[in-house]
Amino acid sequence: MTDYTERTRTFEAKDDLGRSYLICEFTDFCDTTTMNEGPSYIPGLRRLQASDGQPINYISKGHYQLVGVPNIDLTSNDPNAPYKKYC
Repeated sequence: MTDYTERTRTFEAKDDLGRSYLICEFTDFCDTTTMNEGPSYIPGLRRLQASDGQPINYISKGHYQLVGVPNIDLTSNDPNAPYKKYC
């Protein structure tokens, strides 16, 4: 087996002008399969990016930043939005 990455969550965030952004969380899964047991994976690093692939920084619960020139501050009260810092 091999490691893989999966989209594990999506949520909506808005900028100061009211524009909506779809944010996706991706999680890397690490293969922990042994010879004596079946396939097994554990979640590893997670990252956020906009639906168009631009990276997103987690600032705090409900606050994010679209990385660019300039950076764009985003907010979300979506219940699917992450609530703790990413590695």
